[in-house]
Amino acid sequence: MVYKNACGPSRCITMQIVSRWYKTPVVLHAMNPLLPSSCWRCNSDTGSYVHIWWTCPLIVPFWNEVEKISQKVCVGSLKITPLLLFLNIIPDSPTKFNITLWKHMVLTAKSMIPLYWKQMVPLSHWLNKLNQVGRLEMMSVLIHRAMIKYNKQWETWWSFASKPETSQLFMV
Repeated sequence: MVYKNACGPSRCITMQIVSRWYKTPVVLHAMNPLLPSSCWRCNSDTGSYVHIWWTCPLIVPFWNEVEKISQKVCVGSLKITPLLLFLNIIPDSPTKFNITLWKHMVLTAKSMIPLYWKQMVPLSHWLNKLNQVGRLEMMSVLIHRAMIKYNKQWETWWSFASKPETSQLFMV
């Protein structure tokens, strides 16, 4: 398999989410009542697992942008849901779209949350990380001599990323 190496980190982040590896304010408050149980980002709601990963008012715009960009790049792609986010359960889709690229986009976005655990996730950092994933995938396919498959899966991303109107999104 060409993309065997790329699956490791995505499987790892999914297992960390399922096993509740990341400690939220609620869990830390249960361990030490002196610590607040409110969300680190918005300081208004209880910092539960679902809130930190999905419903925090400061993380919702990030997920909306990820979904909007994934719709542009992978026309007909699926809506990002908590079921997909937490368990990687991808429902059957009546439309044909580039599921491999879409998975890379969502998993890369998901991997950005722990990196910015106590703050907003900059969209530009996600986009730059996705570029890095694409370049790493290219190195993998060069080794395995599967460039045709790579081009088919990543061509829409590279054409999106090279458009002048999207270049400002990549600015850090």
